Formats: sequence, structure tokens, C-alpha cells
Amino acid sequence: MKRSILGIALTTAALSIGATSYAASVSVTGATASNSGNTLSIHDTKCDGYEAYANWNSSSGNRVQATGGCYVLKSITVSPLNNFRACVDKPGGPDTCSSYVTP
Repeated sequence: MKRSILGIALTTAALSIGATSYAASVSVTGATASNSGNTLSIHDTKCDGYEAYANWNSSSGNRVQATGGCYVLKSITVSPLNNFRACVDKPGGPDTCSSYVTP
């Protein structure tokens, strides 16, 4: 399902075959975060000089960064993965972040 809230595109999709496999994704301009089970991925979707990162479990201290930017994809395993968001790191200004999405 695709929705837009305050100009931020949200896409969520739940996959349930059997019971426990869920997937979701969320985007802002320049970043997309998604999961497959407990694997969290952050994708820098622009070559604009800013790096994308994801936070998970409602904590800015939990952070994985697509270091180097420019279409970099970075994945990690997180357990448990309760929620996550996509952000763009903008030094000297406020970062742009999506809402948290629950897989």
C-alpha cells in the first residue's frame, strides 16, 4: 500500500505465509529503508552529497548509515526489529526522516 503524509511517501507491504515473515519499506527523498524479516536495509537513492541512514526500535541511537552515499545499500541484522525509519543526514541542518513503520 502506498500513502503520502506531508509529502513523505510511505509504502508498506506485509508478507505472511505461515506466520512470522513480515516486510515493510518507507522512503523520503534520497533514502529508502526496508526489511526482510530481521534484516534491515538502508538505500541511498540519490547522488546528492548527503548520506542515508536508518533508525530502528524508536531510537536515534540505533543507526545504520549508507556511508559514502550515492546509491549505496547497507544491510544489518536486528533482533528484535519492532519498527524503523529512513533518514537523510544533512550536516548543518535538520535531517529529513520518515515516520517509523512497523514490519
